[in-house]
Amino acid sequence: MQFKFYWPLWLLIILLLFSAGGTIGAYLALSTPRLSRITKVGLIGLRLLAILILIFCLTQPIRIGQENINPVSNLLVLIDTTSSMGLVDVQEKNTNRLRSRLEVVRKWLFENDLGRTFSAKSDLYGRIEPQFYQFWDDQITKIVPDSGTNSLLPKGYETDFQASINQVALEWRGQPLAGIILISDGGHNVGAIDFEEIRQLQTPIYTLGVGNENQPSDVQIKKIEVSPIVYVGQKAPLRATVYQRGFSRQKTEISLRNESNSISSKTITFADETTILDQTIDFEIEPKAEGSLTYTIQLPVLEGEATAENNQKSVTIRAVKSKLMVLLVDGYPRWEYTFLKRTLKKNADTEVEGMILKTSPPFSTKSDVKSIEAFPTKIADLLKYDIVVLGDLSSSQLSIDQKRILVDYVQQFGRSVVFLSGAVSLGNKGLLNSELADILPILAPKGCLFSETEVDLKLTPLGQQHSPMQLSLDFDQNQKIWHNLPALSGWFRNFKLKSSAIVLAEHESESIPILTYFQSGLGKSLLLSAEGSWRWTFESPLQKSMADQISSGSHYSRFWLQTIRWLSARVSNNPIHVTSARINYQIGETIELIVYAYDANFMPMTQKEIKLNVIPSDNLSFQLSTDEVGTGVYRSTFTANTTGRYIIQASVSNSEDEIEIQVDSNTSEFDKPYLDKELMSTLASGTGGIYHQIDNVSAEELADLISAPSKPVYQTVEHQLWDHPLIFLFVLTLLGGEWLWRKRCGLI
Repeated sequence: MQFKFYWPLWLLIILLLFSAGGTIGAYLALSTPRLSRITKVGLIGLRLLAILILIFCLTQPIRIGQENINPVSNLLVLIDTTSSMGLVDVQEKNTNRLRSRLEVVRKWLFENDLGRTFSAKSDLYGRIEPQFYQFWDDQITKIVPDSGTNSLLPKGYETDFQASINQVALEWRGQPLAGIILISDGGHNVGAIDFEEIRQLQTPIYTLGVGNENQPSDVQIKKIEVSPIVYVGQKAPLRATVYQRGFSRQKTEISLRNESNSISSKTITFADETTILDQTIDFEIEPKAEGSLTYTIQLPVLEGEATAENNQKSVTIRAVKSKLMVLLVDGYPRWEYTFLKRTLKKNADTEVEGMILKTSPPFSTKSDVKSIEAFPTKIADLLKYDIVVLGDLSSSQLSIDQKRILVDYVQQFGRSVVFLSGAVSLGNKGLLNSELADILPILAPKGCLFSETEVDLKLTPLGQQHSPMQLSLDFDQNQKIWHNLPALSGWFRNFKLKSSAIVLAEHESESIPILTYFQSGLGKSLLLSAEGSWRWTFESPLQKSMADQISSGSHYSRFWLQTIRWLSARVSNNPIHVTSARINYQIGETIELIVYAYDANFMPMTQKEIKLNVIPSDNLSFQLSTDEVGTGVYRSTFTANTTGRYIIQASVSNSEDEIEIQVDSNTSEFDKPYLDKELMSTLASGTGGIYHQIDNVSAEELADLISAPSKPVYQTVEHQLWDHPLIFLFVLTLLGGEWLWRKRCGLI
C-alpha cells in the first residue's frame, strides 16, 4: 500500500492529536446529565474512529497492482478445398468405410472445437482466438466453423500454398499471430514454394495432413506432345505420355479421337512399375482441312483406380495449307539472311525466294543479288507470297511505290511482314522514317542506337503463351530452353513502342523489347530488334526436349517455322479482328481477348462499343464488355468454367469476326493423388511448426503445442482505497450512531 497526500506529516499528527484531545476533553468535562464510564468511553470511541477514518482518507491511500494487458493472439486455420480434397481414400477407424478427405476434415472440426479449446487454455500469455479460412485456386474466404464447415466442398483446379499463406498473413499484418494451421493433402501444384519467403513471415505453421500417404493405384495421361501447327494432307507425329502405378504388366486400350470420331486405338501393356512408371505411345494425325482441330487421348477406367479425372487429355492444334511462299529480302548477304533462307529451303512445307537488293550493277543471274526493280511493284505480284521478310535495308533500297504496296499488303490484304532488323534498317536512314513506319511496331524518328553487347532473352507473360514461342510443350522446359539459348550478338534501343504493340520477348536484364508483334489493319508485323538469331542453330543437343525429337530440327528452325506459320494465318477483310494468345486453355484459366477495330479506310476506330459474344459448347452464351487499351485496340477477359469448344464472336458497325478456342479439364489436382507428407513436414519444420496426421491429433494437443507469440506484458494499476462509497457509509454510520446514542442519553 502507498499513500498520496500533499499535507506535511506533522500537520496530520497535530490534527489527529487536536481532534482526539478535543473529543476526549469534551466528554470528560460533562457533569450533567451524569453518564456512566462505559457510555463516555463508547461515545469517545465512535467519535475517534470516525476522525481516524477521515484523516486516513486525507492521506489518499492507494493499492499498487500489476494487470496483464496481452492482446488476443490469432490462430489462422487454412483449409484446402481444392478438387483433390474430394478424393475418397481415408479409411474410417474401426470400420471398412472410406471417407473423402473433406468429410474427414468436417468431422474433425466438429469433434474438435478449436475456439472453445484455446479459450479454456488461456494463460498469462493471453487468449488465442482461431480464425477459419478455406482456399482454392486464387480464392480465399473466411468461414464460421459452426455453420461454415458444411460449405467445405471440393472445388477449384489449383492448390497454391504460398499465395494463400501470404494473403492471410498480409490480412493480419501488425496483429499478434500464434501461428497458422494448414489442413491439406499437400497437393501444392502452382510453381515451386519459396520456403525462405515463408520463413520470413516468422510465423510457425502447423500442418495437418489429410489422405492416404501411400501412393494409390492410378493411371493418367500426363501430357500430349504435338506441333501446335500442322499441315493439311500431311502426317504429323503425336506422342502421349502415360503414367501408371499399381497396374504392372496389365493390358488396356488407349485411343485417339478427333471430336467424336475415333482415329486410332492401341493395346498397350503397362511396364513393371519397379523400373518405369511413365510410358510413351506414338500416334499419327493427318488433317484433311484447314482450321482448329482438337484431339483427345483417352484411357478406360480401370478397377481400383484412385480417380478417373486424369484418364483423358485433349490438345488443340491449327491445321494450315501445306506450302507457304516466303519472300526473303535483304540489303546484303549477311548471316541472318543466309541461315533463314537455308532453314526455309530445307523445310518441305515452305518455298522461299531470296533477294539481295542493290542500287547499281553488276547483277548476277546465278545469285540472289537483284536490282531494286526485281522487288514487286504491283500488289497482285506481291500477293503471291504468304509472308515477306525484310532484312537490313535502307529506305532508298525500295521505291516509294514498293513501300506503299507493302503497307497495303499488310493493312488491306491481311498479310504479314517480318522485320529482321539491322543497323541500316533501324538507323536514321532506314525504314523507320519511310512509308513502312505505319506497319512497324516502334517509333524512333532519329533512328535506333545499336549496342554491340550480347543479350539473352526473357519471355514476357504474353510471350510465354504465344504459339511461336513454344520451343517445348512443357512450360518449365520451354522457359529453360529460352534461358539457355546462345546470346544474340547485339540489340537496339532508343525507341518507343506503339500503343497496341505486344512484346513477346525482352532483354533479360534491361527489360528492353527485343521481339515485338503489331497488328496493323488486317495484317501483322513482327520486329526482331536484335542481331544474331542465327546463333540459335548451334545449341547443344542436350537442350533439346522430347517435343524437339518429335518435330526434329534446331530451336532456331522450330522458332522461325512456327513464327512464319503463325504470321501466315490470314483474317478476312472485315475491319474487325479478334485474337487470343492461345487456342488451348484449361478450365479455370483466365482467357484474354484482344480486338482490333478499323474503319473502311483501315484507320483505327476509337471509343467504339465492341460487342463480344462467347458461346461455350453447352450453348449458354454470354456477352463481355471491352476496355480500350490502345488506339483501336480493345481488351476483355473471362474465366472458362466449362470444358469444350468456345466460339468468340466480335462485332462492330455491321462487321464481325470470330475465333474458336478449346478448354480442357485441368487434371493437375490429380497428378499426385496421395498425401504428400514430405512437403507438409518440410513446411512445418522449416517455420518452427509440427506436422501431424489429422486423425492422430486433437484440439487439446494442438493447444498444448501452440502458445501466444509474446512474453506476458503487465501495466501498473493504482486502486484508490479512500475513494469508495463504503467508507463514506461507514463514517456516516459511526457519526449517526454517536448522534443517536447522545440523544438517548439526553445530550441533545
